[in-house]
Amino acid sequence: MFAKVAPIRRFPRSAQPYDYRIPEGLTVNVGSFVEITLRGKPERGIVTELMDSSSIKRLADVVKVYDI
Repeated sequence: MFAKVAPIRRFPRSAQPYDYRIPEGLTVNVGSFVEITLRGKPERGIVTELMDSSSIKRLADVVKVYDI
């Protein structure tokens, strides 16, 4: 399973959410707050879409889901 994640930080309006792989055992829904790795640093983001596949070959994993 894969997710599009929008980082919670300042980005240009033209920036699109990034694709991430959802590891086995991690429950993620649209609207979930998650921790991701972006440019080698941990960042928080919001899941905007769930997908069955991604055209991107090399993806980072969603690290953690925050309970809010």
